[in-house]
Amino acid sequence: MIPKVSPWKKDTVASLTDMLKKGGTVAVIDIHGVPAGAMLGMRAGLRSSMNIQVAKKRLMKLAWEAVGNDFADLEELYASAVQPALVQTDMNSFEVFSELKKTEAGRAAKPGDVAPHDIIVEKMNTGMPPGPIVGELNSVGIPAKIVKGSVEIQKKVTILKEGEVFEGDLGLMLSKIGINPIVTGLRLCGTIEDGTRFKPATLDI
Repeated sequence: MIPKVSPWKKDTVASLTDMLKKGGTVAVIDIHGVPAGAMLGMRAGLRSSMNIQVAKKRLMKLAWEAVGNDFADLEELYASAVQPALVQTDMNSFEVFSELKKTEAGRAAKPGDVAPHDIIVEKMNTGMPPGPIVGELNSVGIPAKIVKGSVEIQKKVTILKEGEVFEGDLGLMLSKIGINPIVTGLRLCGTIEDGTRFKPATLDI
């Protein structure tokens, strides 16, 4: 039995329930870190192929169970979501992954951001002219000097390990040499299609 909820919550649950009754593939996505303006654009671009609704987990649970599903299935998809949204679509899981992947874009790391993977700077000629950038790069641990009139990174170096936190101007300096490691976009947490759960790693072909 569905517990009593306030009118706006009832409307949300009813909307989610109607969406789930359409069948097809159901997915959970994480919209955490996506700016509001960018989110509007992404949703508009996907509207013709996906129904996307943001709601609190409890309301999604009510809708999920209202159509006779086991919430344990959906719960697993929530495991990696910081700010979840529910998706319904007629596309298969691989197509869902592919479409959502297109929304991803890298940005410069800011102080406090966590490295999503090891941040490695390769030995290379940056093509940048001589200037203060040499000292700035060296100050954040990127060994640089002038070689034949341009700034060169002297050796391959791991600047941060996965899980470590960006501090100071490191993110800004990395961005200047083309490294923007923080990915924003509609990140797929998993799908349920014909009763089968698919993890993103399985869909990434």
